[in-house]
Amino acid sequence: MKKYVFVAMFFFFYSVTSFGQVKKIKKVGNDKDSHGCIASAGYTYSKIKKDCIRVFEQKIQLNEVSATKSYTSIVAVIFSEDKSSAELFIADEKESVLLKRTGKKGNYIWKNTVYSLTAMDQYVLKKGTKIIYKS
Repeated sequence: MKKYVFVAMFFFFYSVTSFGQVKKIKKVGNDKDSHGCIASAGYTYSKIKKDCIRVFEQKIQLNEVSATKSYTSIVAVIFSEDKSSAELFIADEKESVLLKRTGKKGNYIWKNTVYSLTAMDQYVLKKGTKIIYKS
């Protein structure tokens, strides 16, 4: 009997001392970014909205044109209220990408040095001259 008590006490002390290196369990939702967005709940920060959003809930989503992986990805697009800026949420980018509007009314193009987004019959996103996403 003493043997079993000794073994039980050994394992108890081993698990609560530095020998056992008990790991602290993270609380769900304890992964806020610098803006307070909780990634585990699907939130990411939008520079245009200045708020946390869920990318997969956005109305404008573009589909990958030629997927090179076993899955296809999407790009979510958010516009500023006056449509002078567009924000892209691209899986390959570390953070969202901002584009500025150019062009004449009705034939808008939003672009930066890498990406350009056009809106005619459908939205088309290009990287350089290559079309990578369409609505």
